[in-house]
Amino acid sequence: MNTKRRKINVIVVVFLFLALGAVLYHAYFSSNVPNPGLDDKFRNFNSEQKTAFIELNAESDPALAWAYLKEGFIINGQVVGNVHDYAHTIGNKAYEKFGINGIKICDPAFAFGCFHGVTEAMLVIEGLESMQSIETECLRIFPPEQSQNYTGCIHGAGHGVYEFEHKNLKKALADCDIITEPYRQYCYDGVFMENSFTPESKIFDEKNPWKFCTDLPLIYHRNCARYQSQVFLGQSGTIDSVSMVGKNCGLGSTILLRETCFESLGYYIAQSTLGVPAEILKSCEKMPNKEGREICIKGGAIETIFQRYGDFKNSADKLCRSLTEPKRTECLENIKNMIAQYVKEN
Repeated sequence: MNTKRRKINVIVVVFLFLALGAVLYHAYFSSNVPNPGLDDKFRNFNSEQKTAFIELNAESDPALAWAYLKEGFIINGQVVGNVHDYAHTIGNKAYEKFGINGIKICDPAFAFGCFHGVTEAMLVIEGLESMQSIETECLRIFPPEQSQNYTGCIHGAGHGVYEFEHKNLKKALADCDIITEPYRQYCYDGVFMENSFTPESKIFDEKNPWKFCTDLPLIYHRNCARYQSQVFLGQSGTIDSVSMVGKNCGLGSTILLRETCFESLGYYIAQSTLGVPAEILKSCEKMPNKEGREICIKGGAIETIFQRYGDFKNSADKLCRSLTEPKRTECLENIKNMIAQYVKEN
């Protein structure tokens, strides 16, 4: 009898301990991570606090977490911080809670991160059997004749299949071919983006920096080149390295590789400076030639619109007008089209 009572007492103590832990956990975050709808200090929290807040709320109510993230980082219609990863997290939880229809809580804010997270989770959880369903559902929910949102939806599958294949890039790319030809490039893009985050991808032969891409079939070269600037930035990933990155971009063996690399470096510079034109111009000036400089600036203008950084319309216009013809006209036309199709959707 005494033994039985002791077991019951132990169970009670453990239960109380866990209950107390839960109370303390929620009490900590309720006091240290205030509701951004009431206190805009959310934007100034450290990474650990932001992550904890988003994960805690996304677990129970992904739609509310998405609203919090947007309220915290979109001010007067302009993005004031890079929170793409947090958007992924919310998308992951939206899928876990609602399935593919969880994507309906998302919108294109923060470079489609919420969309990416939904289909990323679907692929990881359900496996390759879900690849065709992802394409079908993305096109059903986001008809191509109505918007470009299906691209971000399919892109997420690339993130997921890379994880599903345990970071085996070639297997992941082959899996993307389950998707029909017009749309599989968006899956490829997700694979290369996810690969660019790995420490292993930052290691390259300085004598032959493009070997990683050129060893792949031609159909992958554009998507590969889009993330080579991230590879060339190395482990530090600091904007101070852009001159070296520009030099490596210029060593691409084809126009496609070189131009895509210069443009994607412009994307990165815009992200790092939150779309400040003077900073983009200053960094792109470090490119090895005029062609590289102007393509870099064009990339900065495109990303400033895409991310909707502060005063994005005027900033992108200023960047485009710094170019010489015909690139000036091409750039202005690009941002005009982006504003018409993307900004309206937000």
